[in-house]
Amino acid sequence: MSQYFLRYRQRILGSYSVEQLRQMAENGKLGAFHAVSTDRQNWLGIEESGIFAAPSSAESPEFVADEEEPEEDLTVQEENAPTTITVSCACGKVINAPLKYLGKRVQCPQCGRPVSIVYAKDLTVLPKPAPAPLPPAPSNKKFCRTCGEPIFVGAVVCPQCGVPTRMGRDYCYDCGNKVMPNAVVCVKCGCPQVSADAPISSPWGYYVKCIKHYADFSGRARRSEYWYFVLFNFLFSLVPFLGWLYSLFALIPSLAVAWRRLHDVGHSGWVTLIPLIPLSIAFAIILLLRYILAFGYGWSDFMADSLGILLIGLIGIFIAICIWLFVLTVSNSQSGENKYGANPKDE
Repeated sequence: MSQYFLRYRQRILGSYSVEQLRQMAENGKLGAFHAVSTDRQNWLGIEESGIFAAPSSAESPEFVADEEEPEEDLTVQEENAPTTITVSCACGKVINAPLKYLGKRVQCPQCGRPVSIVYAKDLTVLPKPAPAPLPPAPSNKKFCRTCGEPIFVGAVVCPQCGVPTRMGRDYCYDCGNKVMPNAVVCVKCGCPQVSADAPISSPWGYYVKCIKHYADFSGRARRSEYWYFVLFNFLFSLVPFLGWLYSLFALIPSLAVAWRRLHDVGHSGWVTLIPLIPLSIAFAIILLLRYILAFGYGWSDFMADSLGILLIGLIGIFIAICIWLFVLTVSNSQSGENKYGANPKDE
């Protein structure tokens, strides 16, 4: 009695006789993933091996479908029509299946896997999804938002234009592309754009903001902006030979930031010019006293003394006005929005 080696997938279970295999099949212990062999080299499926066929039957067919197939031939009765379909299993085995198994599944004689018999043109081949674009490699080079020149990451001030890197919105910080006014993102790289009046936290940033608003007498200026600008003006005016030139340069922005500082506390900017009234009267009295002392014609000592007392009073008034203006410049901003604009602390 011949013995057959039984394999399940890639594991050999042992050797069995035909009667034992038939008994196992009747008990439902043999399936599509079992294969038999007589020499452990050439493996065939249970149905393909022919061990369940009658002894006088002819050679068993090479392929057996999962379900019982009709006996009629399903091949196309045309001249030179193909009679088989060639498919490949996942294990690499090439299978030539008859046309009657078209649209069905058969068992691979090599690995035992079920294989669908279809034409290649009937397969819907989905294109591979495009790989997700890789994120840009980190770079240590960025671009100034004001002049567009390259700067290093972490730089506080642009070495080309001297403007803080957080200010400006003329160029993109990531790619250096020219951006439109009030643009939200860069059209080239998609980098979000910051506001030109972004919050400033450095003394130099306040100074540069005052220089950028050189002759801007509208809006409001907070205490930090005003006093940091006064501090830098004082330091720069101490530079030998160039201090007086800088003082001339900073005259207009100093008046403008003082104007905006008074707006911030709810007063008109014209208040900054009030000290000029007693100062100009005192200057005129000084000139008059010099004339009296030089010539003395038609003037009594009483009139000269009266002018002197008036001069001292005007100087006192000037000092009092300056103290009042100092108190206004160190006062806190008016909460909320006033008639001169929004609160700079809320920006």
